[in-house]
Amino acid sequence: MPEHPYEPDQPADEPVFAETQYLHQNAIVRYLVPISAVFSVGIAVVVMAAQGAPTTSLAIAIAVGLGVPVLLGMLPQRTVVTERELRVRSIVGWGRRVPTADVLAVLAVRYNPLTDCGGWGLRTSRTYGLVFNVSGDRGVHVRYAWKGAEKSMLIGSRRADELARAIALAADLPADAPGHGDAPLVPA
Repeated sequence: MPEHPYEPDQPADEPVFAETQYLHQNAIVRYLVPISAVFSVGIAVVVMAAQGAPTTSLAIAIAVGLGVPVLLGMLPQRTVVTERELRVRSIVGWGRRVPTADVLAVLAVRYNPLTDCGGWGLRTSRTYGLVFNVSGDRGVHVRYAWKGAEKSMLIGSRRADELARAIALAADLPADAPGHGDAPLVPA
């Protein structure tokens, strides 16, 4: 049996919670990005046509100008909780894996993405530490041990209460543990 519980020859844990969110669920991305893309592509095509650009160049400009926003909207943020770990992978591929044994406290919260986190995406915040969010104003604030220090992160979720319960159960936190009630967590 391997000494480290996360070595590859260990069988994979079954998820007790899994959520995938997409960037297009964010209203700003869903409405403003396509509008600005159409406007920008329109200007580019008019300028290129006025300069006598070949039809293939115009077609490429339209395909890229409209295709990139569609692809960006399909970028996922994936959150998985198993009995052994909490995994979050952001829309740009970076993520964090935290063994559930290292989770110290967890709390479902409502936050302001603009003032508390500086927007959506992979961010850092004085209040919440590392932030993973793609849309909305609900998430789970998690305090955990990381390389000998106490850290915190906020995971945006459309199912924040369910995610908080899953993490607390997997981390075997007692019902009266700090961060399991209504009191806000102190940032690490």
